[in-house]
Amino acid sequence: MKDLILKIIDESRFYPSGDNAQPFNFKIEDQLLYIKHCENRALHAFNPHNVSSKITLGCLLEAIKISASKYNLSFNLELMNDNLDAKLIFSKNNHISPDSLSHSVHLRKTDRRPYNLNCNLQEIEQIIYSEDHLLKSSVSILENKNLASLKSYLIEADKIIWTWSRAFRDIGKTIKFDSKGIIKIGLSTQNLGLKSSEIFATKILVKFPLIYKILNKIGLMSLISKTNTLKSFNSSPAFLLVSMKSNEDLIQAGRNIYRVWTLLCANGYSLQPMSAAVLTPYCYKIGVATEFPQYFKDFYEENINTLANIFHLDKSQVPIFLFRIGKVETVMPKQMEISRIDIEDLIAA
Repeated sequence: MKDLILKIIDESRFYPSGDNAQPFNFKIEDQLLYIKHCENRALHAFNPHNVSSKITLGCLLEAIKISASKYNLSFNLELMNDNLDAKLIFSKNNHISPDSLSHSVHLRKTDRRPYNLNCNLQEIEQIIYSEDHLLKSSVSILENKNLASLKSYLIEADKIIWTWSRAFRDIGKTIKFDSKGIIKIGLSTQNLGLKSSEIFATKILVKFPLIYKILNKIGLMSLISKTNTLKSFNSSPAFLLVSMKSNEDLIQAGRNIYRVWTLLCANGYSLQPMSAAVLTPYCYKIGVATEFPQYFKDFYEENINTLANIFHLDKSQVPIFLFRIGKVETVMPKQMEISRIDIEDLIAA
């Protein structure tokens, strides 16, 4: 059983996490798998009270469930430590058939490239609604018709990444500016799609906080943010919003996010999370965004229902994750991919 669990972890360790932080370690004891939250790797401006970590744990649990099905294994789940740690008790179940996504987990990626603007929304909806294990009522698709309210919302929401010094610093620390190969933790300049001039400029801003502070004060960081948001917006044929019931837990939301992400990647679509547009307002909504700049608290308060209205959610649904979605004609180049921490470094002795 231990060898099978090890195989499952090896496949599941490619779960998504903010800035590729990979905030979980593992320990195996016979048929038991312990998942332990790593506070150091999870520490981030956009992870107040470990909101992001709980969504990430949901993604990881769904990845494990999908991979385990290949070996006719299921597990009982016990959550611990404020739902940040987990104990999984595996058992053989010959009635379990391989999950429809069991051979597709390696296809789930973040693709930041421009997308083909021709997009078949009916095909996307058909893929989603034919998936038996997906909570379909939580997924909303919106064609990009240059909607002014969505564009202006995204422009302002994204600015927290660039103009809040702590967030910019935390993200900057994860970028491996000098790495030439595929990295195992954090982000690479190739994965971010940065040009040589952009790499140099970003590195300067990260390494020299005083320069960043001056440029931020005169409004240049806000302008850079707007330019980047518009570039993504204008190369996105559609957007996909994942919502959850107001009484639903973040772990279940994470499982749903992982499933729809993997499902669409398996069907040839590219997705990129737009976390600042949804996750940070959610943190404000539940009262854990105490350190966020006041400007953004005011913005979230003024736009408390903006996304819900744009995507026509009912009052019981809360936005939790947003993607841009489309297709790219070419396969993602190897140098743009990022890897994960080696399994032997994730497993406790």
